[in-house]
Amino acid sequence: KFTEPKKGNGFNQFKTTVIDRIVSDLGLPANRFIFTPGNHDVNQKAETEDDDNELTQDLNSQKKVDIFIHQENVADRIPRIKEYNTFRDNYWNNIHDVEKYVYPLQLGIKIKIDGLTVGINCMNTAWRCYNSKTDKGKILTGKSQITDMKDFFDDCNLRFAIAHHMPVFMNHFESGDLVKVIARNYDAIFYGHTHEEEGKYESRPEGSCFFF
Repeated sequence: KFTEPKKGNGFNQFKTTVIDRIVSDLGLPANRFIFTPGNHDVNQKAETEDDDNELTQDLNSQKKVDIFIHQENVADRIPRIKEYNTFRDNYWNNIHDVEKYVYPLQLGIKIKIDGLTVGINCMNTAWRCYNSKTDKGKILTGKSQITDMKDFFDDCNLRFAIAHHMPVFMNHFESGDLVKVIARNYDAIFYGHTHEEEGKYESRPEGSCFFF
């Protein structure tokens, strides 16, 4: 849990002990290490349980989630992701050989690899995480994290996304729609959280996508 005060600046420790070593040992440019936050990367202590419950009650439809995400002060409304965003932005601000589109929640990057333009949406599915025991079925992504990036990725030969949580972990009113909009916009999406290997290729009316 990199944001716990007793562990100091855990994000910078992660960069030194994990990112820098992997990039160096594999001989990769820094722009090839792509990351996105999980439930252990949000500072749950930045908000009270009452604050969290109030936001849960307010964000009870996809329309309300999209409106919330598009507020100019949305970053101020989600203090639990402040430390992660600071680390994320500092990291990518020092990498100049990629195109970047920065949102308070997601980060879009475009990289040239062997003559191809590869687009990667680093989605934040952890911004509503508060209690790992009760998060499933309660947390949110917001399909705007995907649709807002459509024009940015329009010229890409390959389009990927990474996210910590699978759609099944989201609130019931958006989990099904997320699968559809992901299939419509990406060639593949890569998840974490469950610590289990599971992959499938789906050909849907909306599009074909590899879910791993």
